[in-house]
Amino acid sequence: MIVVMQCAKRMDRSRKMLTPEGQEVKFVARPNEVPPKPGVHCVHPDDNVPGTDRTWREEVIIYNLKHNPSISDAKELLKAQLSDPSDQACNLAADYSKCPKLLPAYRLYTPKPYSLLTDAFGPKNFYVLSLGMGLVRSDFMIPACKMAFGSSPSVEPYEIVKQSDIDPTKDINMLPDDVEGPVVLLAGLKYVCWFCELTENVQASRIICHVSKHLRAAPNYDLCKFETRRQTNWHYECAEALAEDPQRCSKGLPD
Repeated sequence: MIVVMQCAKRMDRSRKMLTPEGQEVKFVARPNEVPPKPGVHCVHPDDNVPGTDRTWREEVIIYNLKHNPSISDAKELLKAQLSDPSDQACNLAADYSKCPKLLPAYRLYTPKPYSLLTDAFGPKNFYVLSLGMGLVRSDFMIPACKMAFGSSPSVEPYEIVKQSDIDPTKDINMLPDDVEGPVVLLAGLKYVCWFCELTENVQASRIICHVSKHLRAAPNYDLCKFETRRQTNWHYECAEALAEDPQRCSKGLPD
């Protein structure tokens, strides 16, 4: 079984990338709207690294290829997502020895369910649907991103991602098409269409756990209703139930 869970607002925000000039990189949805701050370079993940033809997402891939032995089995899949996958191009990437080491996704996001699912299914069977980066395996190292679906008092306008902003063709996608399933999604409604687009070529069955009355069944995935009184972060409770008994999706979550 492969489990995919949406990203979280709570994360270790000390884990940053640096520009070639040493400025702190801040990933946001609308960098042009961010008030200037000395020493901080605000970018969208689709923006190019200064002085290069690579996007910041590509730079994150190259960072992992150079510094993350855990993803050695996914190197070819990741290289295929680079505009220039040659060793020469990869070796030209910036030296990040002076910046804080990036964390694997399951450690970057601090709520307990991320480590719980990693322990239950293993880092290669747990994925995070990360705003800013894409569909990444939990052992893939990613930087902190100030991006969110929807608005709240704690979210700045320049952090808000609209559905029309999402372009799955530009996202990192680490889920192989021939992965053995099922592939189970734990996420809110705004992540469902994005997940379906990113996994449309996956041959395994897909199960979407949900609490909504508005989600309709479709022939290319199954629905699993999760009964809970929890309105916010219900997927954390769902993650705990799934970690306790991985077969509960086929039985119906919860009992």
